[in-house]
Amino acid sequence: MAEDADHRPAECEHVDFLKDRHVRFFQRSLQKDNMIEWIYSLQVLPTEDGSNMERCGFRGSSHIGLPYSSKGPGTAHPYDSGHIAMTYTGLASLLLLGDDLGRVDKRACLVGLKALQLEDGSFYSSYDNGIGQGAGLESHGGSTFCAIASLRLMGRLQETLSERELDRIRRWCLLDVFQYTNYEKNRNYILSTQDRLVGGFAKWPDSHPEGLPAPAAAAAGVAEGRQDQRSSCT
Repeated sequence: MAEDADHRPAECEHVDFLKDRHVRFFQRSLQKDNMIEWIYSLQVLPTEDGSNMERCGFRGSSHIGLPYSSKGPGTAHPYDSGHIAMTYTGLASLLLLGDDLGRVDKRACLVGLKALQLEDGSFYSSYDNGIGQGAGLESHGGSTFCAIASLRLMGRLQETLSERELDRIRRWCLLDVFQYTNYEKNRNYILSTQDRLVGGFAKWPDSHPEGLPAPAAAAAGVAEGRQDQRSSCT
């Protein structure tokens, strides 16, 4: 434990964002074209008769055994459906890989997301107006982020949710507590998970970098508006 603590940045230590090394890390790690095709193969496309439109979006994996295909029409399966989090992840990953979303069936995705909404327009909204993972469940930051981001990436946020509904979600997201976030410590912790040799982010300090933590780390930096700045303690 003492050895691990020695490798973590001191509270007031300057920690740089190693952008060039992260770029090289992903260039080595990614086979872009193959990854784009694989992501498209996880899109739940409409069947020829359109009977599954309310189940469209992106699935998380090929676990149910449907044939590999990145083109339509879709194949009907009683347990196949899109998922809010995976729809966001699929869209965000395609954009990160430089895809123009030209093969995304936007109408089908929108119908699938709308099918997950309640009558008031929220996605399983709870008493506090956030978005939960299921009907009647507690609001969840991940579900709220994925639902809003998916609609925003498709350019359908404003037409899907009314301004009143968005205001309610904003109030839930903020709740006047964001001001209490310690930006310095958050940023230093995130940057402490960088691999200083090969680039990339890990889930925690002194661990091997992976592809998954990078978008989360970048999103956290953008949220604070400081992802490319040096930090200082006052």
